[in-house]
Amino acid sequence: MTPRRERKQYRKVVAVVPAAGRSRRMGRAKPLLPFGDTTLIGATVSALERGGAHAVIVVTRADDRTLIHWAKEHKIRQVENPAPHRGMLSTIQAGVAVALQLYREPTLLVSPADLPRLKAESVTQVVRALDQTGVALAVPTWRGKRGHPLAIAHRLAGEIAQLDLELGLRQLLTLHAEELVSLPTGDPGVVRDVDTPEDYARLAAQAVGEIRS
Repeated sequence: MTPRRERKQYRKVVAVVPAAGRSRRMGRAKPLLPFGDTTLIGATVSALERGGAHAVIVVTRADDRTLIHWAKEHKIRQVENPAPHRGMLSTIQAGVAVALQLYREPTLLVSPADLPRLKAESVTQVVRALDQTGVALAVPTWRGKRGHPLAIAHRLAGEIAQLDLELGLRQLLTLHAEELVSLPTGDPGVVRDVDTPEDYARLAAQAVGEIRS
């Protein structure tokens, strides 16, 4: 799907959601698995939007017709990673490239597609950290563990294309450690992604229980 031509807008918060993996540990495609009254990716995108993202870019494989259709149906911008075998960073780079084409000096949020328990308040917290402290990178933590989304100030966005694919996005955090702030949260959703069938069963059961209560 080729992005529509749009006029550049100033200082938008743009979330990049890499969703081009093969879900090998899960054994089946993850993003559109049911989660409560939505899906894994639906819950993640909702938290990003409610937390302050003005736009969301979902990056898929070219052959993932189901996810491409979902993005179109929900009016979410979708782009393809032409070489997803190169790894997660290559998928993020594809989304960031489009964000930089469409928006002037965007603040970026990077989050995996399978973070369905993420709270909007945690998203807002990392966005505000960049605005209020002037740091270039902000990441939420839970019990000392780094989570997502990672907020990236526009002045570092251009470096993402030059990062080593083997080292991944964490290289940016290493290179700019002095500009990174870690924000403790009470939100376990910042670290609870869905890698295995057991992860999915546990989190999906919690979502069903909340709907029924």
